[in-house]
Amino acid sequence: MNNINEIIIKTISAHNIKKHSDFIRMLKDQHGITINQSTLSRKLSSLNVKKLGGYYALEVTKIIGRTNLEFTYSVPNMIVIKTPPGHASAIALKIDQISQGDRFLSNVIKGTIAGDDTIFIATDGESNLDDISKYLKDRI
Repeated sequence: MNNINEIIIKTISAHNIKKHSDFIRMLKDQHGITINQSTLSRKLSSLNVKKLGGYYALEVTKIIGRTNLEFTYSVPNMIVIKTPPGHASAIALKIDQISQGDRFLSNVIKGTIAGDDTIFIATDGESNLDDISKYLKDRI
Protein backbone atom coordinates (compact mmCIF):
# COMPACT_ATOMS: atom_id res chain seq x y z
CA MET A 1 0.00 0.00 0.00
CA ASN A 2 1.45 3.37 -0.90
CA ASN A 3 1.93 6.26 1.52
CA ILE A 4 -1.09 8.32 0.45
CA ASN A 5 -3.39 5.31 0.88
CA GLU A 6 -2.04 4.76 4.39
CA ILE A 7 -2.60 8.43 5.20
CA ILE A 8 -6.16 8.25 3.84
CA ILE A 9 -6.92 5.18 6.00
CA LYS A 10 -5.41 6.78 9.12
CA THR A 11 -7.31 10.02 8.46
CA ILE A 12 -10.61 8.16 8.10
CA SER A 13 -9.89 6.20 11.26
CA ALA A 14 -9.07 9.33 13.25
CA HIS A 15 -11.72 11.79 12.02
CA ASN A 16 -15.40 11.96 11.17
CA ILE A 17 -15.38 13.27 7.61
CA LYS A 18 -18.63 14.04 5.78
CA LYS A 19 -17.59 15.81 2.57
CA HIS A 20 -14.94 15.44 -0.12
CA SER A 21 -14.01 19.11 0.26
CA ASP A 22 -13.35 18.62 3.99
CA PHE A 23 -11.28 15.53 3.23
CA ILE A 24 -9.22 17.35 0.58
CA ARG A 25 -8.63 20.28 2.94
CA MET A 26 -7.62 17.97 5.80
CA LEU A 27 -5.11 16.09 3.61
CA LYS A 28 -3.61 19.42 2.50
CA ASP A 29 -3.54 21.07 5.94
CA GLN A 30 -2.40 18.09 8.01
CA HIS A 31 -0.21 16.16 5.56
CA GLY A 32 0.72 18.62 2.81
CA ILE A 33 -0.99 16.42 0.21
CA THR A 34 -2.64 18.19 -2.72
CA ILE A 35 -5.24 15.98 -4.37
CA ASN A 36 -8.20 16.76 -6.59
CA GLN A 37 -11.73 15.49 -6.08
CA SER A 38 -11.69 12.88 -8.85
CA THR A 39 -8.37 11.37 -7.70
CA LEU A 40 -9.63 11.22 -4.12
CA SER A 41 -12.82 9.50 -5.31
CA ARG A 42 -10.81 6.85 -7.17
CA LYS A 43 -8.55 6.27 -4.17
CA LEU A 44 -11.51 5.98 -1.80
CA SER A 45 -13.14 3.49 -4.13
CA SER A 46 -9.97 1.39 -4.45
CA LEU A 47 -9.66 1.32 -0.64
CA ASN A 48 -13.31 0.20 -0.21
CA VAL A 49 -14.24 3.43 1.53
CA LYS A 50 -17.96 4.14 1.64
CA LYS A 51 -20.19 6.57 3.44
CA LEU A 52 -21.72 4.94 6.50
CA GLY A 53 -24.03 7.03 8.62
CA GLY A 54 -23.04 10.08 6.58
CA TYR A 55 -19.30 9.65 7.27
CA TYR A 56 -16.51 8.06 5.29
CA ALA A 57 -15.59 4.62 6.64
CA LEU A 58 -13.71 1.54 5.49
CA GLU A 59 -15.68 -1.52 4.51
CA VAL A 60 -13.38 -3.82 6.40
CA THR A 61 -14.92 -7.09 5.29
CA LYS A 62 -13.98 -6.29 1.70
CA ILE A 63 -10.36 -5.60 2.67
CA ILE A 64 -9.74 -8.87 4.47
CA GLY A 65 -11.65 -12.05 5.04
CA ARG A 66 -12.81 -13.05 8.48
CA THR A 67 -10.46 -16.03 8.38
CA ASN A 68 -7.49 -13.64 8.64
CA LEU A 69 -8.55 -12.50 12.11
CA GLU A 70 -7.25 -14.41 15.12
CA PHE A 71 -9.21 -13.96 18.36
CA THR A 72 -7.64 -14.75 21.74
CA TYR A 73 -8.70 -13.90 25.28
CA SER A 74 -7.16 -12.48 28.40
CA VAL A 75 -9.57 -13.31 31.20
CA PRO A 76 -11.54 -11.71 32.75
CA ASN A 77 -12.31 -8.87 30.34
CA MET A 78 -9.97 -8.59 27.34
CA ILE A 79 -10.32 -9.82 23.77
CA VAL A 80 -7.23 -9.59 21.57
CA ILE A 81 -7.62 -9.68 17.79
CA LYS A 82 -4.60 -10.20 15.54
CA THR A 83 -5.08 -8.77 12.03
CA PRO A 84 -2.97 -8.53 8.90
CA PRO A 85 -0.45 -5.65 9.19
CA GLY A 86 -2.00 -2.21 8.78
CA HIS A 87 -5.63 -3.30 9.30
CA ALA A 88 -6.13 -3.05 13.07
CA SER A 89 -7.20 0.61 13.07
CA ALA A 90 -9.83 0.12 10.40
CA ILE A 91 -11.23 -2.99 12.07
CA ALA A 92 -11.31 -1.32 15.50
CA LEU A 93 -13.18 1.59 13.95
CA LYS A 94 -15.67 -0.84 12.43
CA ILE A 95 -16.13 -2.52 15.83
CA ASP A 96 -16.73 0.87 17.45
CA GLN A 97 -19.22 1.84 14.74
CA ILE A 98 -21.27 -1.35 14.96
CA SER A 99 -21.19 -1.47 18.76
CA GLN A 100 -22.71 2.02 19.02
CA GLY A 101 -25.89 0.89 17.30
CA ASP A 102 -26.06 -2.60 18.76
CA ARG A 103 -27.87 -3.22 22.05
CA PHE A 104 -25.72 -6.24 23.01
CA LEU A 105 -22.32 -4.85 22.01
CA SER A 106 -22.92 -1.36 23.41
CA ASN A 107 -23.47 -2.91 26.83
CA VAL A 108 -20.50 -5.28 26.85
CA ILE A 109 -17.74 -3.48 24.91
CA LYS A 110 -16.21 -0.70 26.99
CA GLY A 111 -13.52 0.36 24.52
CA THR A 112 -11.05 -0.60 21.82
CA ILE A 113 -7.37 0.18 21.29
CA ALA A 114 -5.64 -0.58 18.00
CA GLY A 115 -2.04 -0.78 16.92
CA ASP A 116 -0.80 -1.83 13.50
CA ASP A 117 -1.91 -5.47 13.63
CA THR A 118 -3.45 -5.91 17.08
CA ILE A 119 -6.72 -4.78 18.65
CA PHE A 120 -7.47 -4.87 22.37
CA ILE A 121 -11.15 -4.87 23.29
CA ALA A 122 -12.06 -4.15 26.91
CA THR A 123 -15.34 -5.77 27.91
CA ASP A 124 -17.58 -5.49 30.95
CA GLY A 125 -15.91 -8.54 32.51
CA GLU A 126 -19.24 -10.22 33.12
CA SER A 127 -20.07 -11.45 29.62
CA ASN A 128 -18.61 -14.59 28.07
CA LEU A 129 -15.62 -13.58 25.91
CA ASP A 130 -16.27 -16.43 23.49
CA ASP A 131 -19.88 -15.27 22.97
CA ILE A 132 -18.72 -11.69 22.33
CA SER A 133 -16.08 -12.89 19.86
CA LYS A 134 -18.55 -15.04 17.93
CA TYR A 135 -20.98 -12.13 17.83
CA LEU A 136 -18.26 -9.82 16.48
CA LYS A 137 -17.08 -12.35 13.88
CA ASP A 138 -20.57 -12.40 12.40
CA ARG A 139 -20.57 -8.62 12.01
CA ILE A 140 -17.06 -7.63 10.88
